[in-house]
Amino acid sequence: MSAPQRRGDRSRRLVKARSGRGSRGGKSGPVPADKLRWTCPPLEPSGKTPTATFLVGQERPMAALRTGLAVHARGYNVFVSGLMGSGRTAVVEMLLRDLQPACQQVPDRVFVHNFREPNRPSLVSLPSGKGPSFRDELLELGRVMHGALLSALRSRPHRMSRRVVKRASATRERRIMDALQRQAQKQGCALVTFQAQNGTSTADIYPVVEGEPITLDALSALVFEGKVSDDDRNRVLRHRDQLVERLDEVSERIHEEFSRAEQEVRAMDRQLAWKVLENHQKEFLRRWPQPEVADWLDAAREFIERNLHEFVGTEVELEDESTAFELMPESAEPRLGEFQSQVVKTAFSEACPVVIEASPSFGNLFGTVSGSEGVPGPLQVHPGALLRAEGGYLVLRCFDVLREPGVWTQLKRVLQSGLLEIRDFDQGAGTHTGALQPQAIPVD
Repeated sequence: MSAPQRRGDRSRRLVKARSGRGSRGGKSGPVPADKLRWTCPPLEPSGKTPTATFLVGQERPMAALRTGLAVHARGYNVFVSGLMGSGRTAVVEMLLRDLQPACQQVPDRVFVHNFREPNRPSLVSLPSGKGPSFRDELLELGRVMHGALLSALRSRPHRMSRRVVKRASATRERRIMDALQRQAQKQGCALVTFQAQNGTSTADIYPVVEGEPITLDALSALVFEGKVSDDDRNRVLRHRDQLVERLDEVSERIHEEFSRAEQEVRAMDRQLAWKVLENHQKEFLRRWPQPEVADWLDAAREFIERNLHEFVGTEVELEDESTAFELMPESAEPRLGEFQSQVVKTAFSEACPVVIEASPSFGNLFGTVSGSEGVPGPLQVHPGALLRAEGGYLVLRCFDVLREPGVWTQLKRVLQSGLLEIRDFDQGAGTHTGALQPQAIPVD
């Protein structure tokens, strides 16, 4: 049938419909009211979670978005554009839930005290999910080492060794002073020792008249009274001047002897501490064999050896048999600030992290450094959304990112370098501030 014939046929059917011909039974009549309105049948819930494809209804953009989210390579990021209110964020969130991508496991990140540069906390990377356990065990290591060192220093063999060194040094000091005392007696003088209020002792040379040492003022008074001649006074003063010079030499020798004994005792303490620390560190390294942990333990051991008595709480050695040290009170908490750490990234589950940051300020996105009195440390470092999303996906609104001072520039820097620096940020100056500068964290 040709096209004109088909058009003529449609025209004839339309005329029949308008004139009422061609209806069922060839009759026309009124239409019932219930036939004039269509009613939607009841909808039964399917029980299925709505998908992103259902929301968008366009397979081509969904396929492109699926491809972009599946690409795992440096420099590849997804930018979703659309009208305001079109549900872009909800679409991305639902699509990530539908895809359930198999993200690679990233290590836990823990900041520990830096013994060499306290204002630059060191980063330790651990197996995924092990950060909290490491934090607790590190603090317990500090307590155990403190107790072990205290017990070793208070042990009877070590106390006896220290006492032998101290007594030998004191004997040599007495011999030096006795020799000076005998020389002074031959020249009509005496060596007099004074005890100061702070516990230190000083010595001086006094003239001796009628078997008793007297001061220079008292000697002058005796000369004025005629009880001592000028020649005797001048002779005694000349001898005294020589003895004073000798006393300075003797004092220097005694100081050197005291320092030598103290160094020997400190060396004994450090040698004992080295053995104690080495045994505990070997056990800790068997559980945590990471290179960063080994480096930190070496630095910790060097620090404790240099500050042994400050770390343990010992100050003054006593000479009685009951104890060897004046110790901190038993109820006092040992110094464990260097063993405190901060877990800034850990895996709470095996699911791929998806972080939607609705308020991407500088601190919320990159992390913050809180203020604290005293020496800065790792406990002041707090993570942001970028670190929480490491190994997974971070969803941001471009408009929110661009209107926050410094965020867009820093975000590009992190994505390009793969390194995250947690710093204080001054919005007015547009620069990093603060004394604490934690080590940069490699992020993916």
